[in-house]
Order: sequence, then C-alpha cells, then structure tokens
Amino acid sequence: MNRIKCYQCGLVNSVSDELCRRCRTNLHQPQTTPPKPAYIADAARDEPAKRSYLPVAIIIILIISIGGYAYFSLKLDIDQSEVKDKERVREESKRKARERELNESSNTEKKKVEFVKCQWDNVYKKLYPPGCSN
Repeated sequence: MNRIKCYQCGLVNSVSDELCRRCRTNLHQPQTTPPKPAYIADAARDEPAKRSYLPVAIIIILIISIGGYAYFSLKLDIDQSEVKDKERVREESKRKARERELNESSNTEKKKVEFVKCQWDNVYKKLYPPGCSN
C-alpha cells in the first residue's frame, strides 16, 4: 500500500510524504489524539467564514446617500430653472408691453404730425388758392 491517511484531516497522502499536504501534520508520528470523524473534519473545513455585515451596510448607506443627494440636487436645479423660465417669460411680456406702448405712442405722434400737416395744407390752400400765383 503506497498511501497513508492523515489522522488530523483525513486526506490520503503518499507514504513517502512526511507531512500532510493539507494540514501539515506529521504523518509518521504516533497518533496521540483520537482522529476526528470524517463528517466533523469535512464540516469544519466546509464551514463558510463568518462575515461581518458592517462593510455591506456602510456601502448600502453610502449608495443611498449619494442617490438622495443627486436626486435632490437635480430637483433643486430643475426647480430653479423653472423659476428662471417664469422670470424670463415675465420679463419678455413686460418688454413686449413696453414695445406696444412705444409703438402706440409713436403712432399717436405720427397722427398728430399728419394732423398738423393737414391743417397747414388747408391753411396754405386757403391763403393761396390753386389759381393764384405767388
């Protein structure tokens, strides 16, 4: 028989090996403690490492915080842009109203000038009828 079983972990090693390839126990030393049953050795080896959930919790909290910050900062930007749009519309309507007033006042001025010209033409025609020479 060219194989020997480790009394510590149960791995089958070569007879020429002095130490177990898995647990590094001396294979040729007399056994001082009773060997562990195979199901206990396998259970200990297959048991998952205990995890700490603190890093996972911190990462989740960071993701939520960053998402909340991004959401509210974008919402604030959108609200501010809406306010700016309303102000721009208000200013534009004021500007158009001012332009209308200026156009109306200039139309009134033109009408006054035309009225005065017409009056002067009438006066001129009365003073100088078409058949008269100056």
